[in-house]
Amino acid sequence: MIEKENLEKDSYYFGECRNSNIAMWDGTNFLFINKNFDKYYLEDIELYKDDSTYDEFKPFQKIKFPTYLKDKNKFYLSTEKYLKGEEWRDIIGYEGLYKISNFGRVKNNKELIKKQNYSFGYLQVGLTKNKKIYNIRVHREVFKSFKGKFTTKKNEINHINGIKTDNRVENLEKESRKGNATKMYNNSNSFKNKITKKIKTKIKKDIDSGLMTQTQIASKYGISQSVVSTIKNK
Repeated sequence: MIEKENLEKDSYYFGECRNSNIAMWDGTNFLFINKNFDKYYLEDIELYKDDSTYDEFKPFQKIKFPTYLKDKNKFYLSTEKYLKGEEWRDIIGYEGLYKISNFGRVKNNKELIKKQNYSFGYLQVGLTKNKKIYNIRVHREVFKSFKGKFTTKKNEINHINGIKTDNRVENLEKESRKGNATKMYNNSNSFKNKITKKIKTKIKKDIDSGLMTQTQIASKYGISQSVVSTIKNK
């Protein structure tokens, strides 16, 4: 993590909070663009403090803007009908109702682009079938439609560049739960650097207490169950 004294005003940083992986430091807080009901607005968020919540921004790397943002991370925000190089395929199980693209965008059978929401750092979208709404993780559906099926009991989908909102098909790969957790734990963009020692200690205490399942612990800290399992076995 980059410390406050090393942050440069009006510079953009790659990092992590609940709602964004990219933000600009204004000298006091981080600023990023958010979206609500197809309207964009500017939101500010405080710098991550040791042992603080997941709703604060933790910067890891200074980046150039807007090339990085445009090319790698925010295709899903576009409501344009056509994007160069984009390919659409049926979402498995929702044929004739919804399609998903190699850029990670979702549209219905009326060609309307679906709004995506955050769920523990990942993007999800609500799909209606037989009068019921199902929230699905976008990266999983991109992988299934373009690279083949997988079972969530044995495998997880890893974001190769570590950016969980970058659901381009070329950024997704299938990994075993153990392999994905290891990558997330050891990679420079992984939870090894994103989780402080104090939080790891708290996670271990929750595990040892036996009062919560690994899934419940993962939900509490905004991480995956496989990362909880890796911390447990370290």
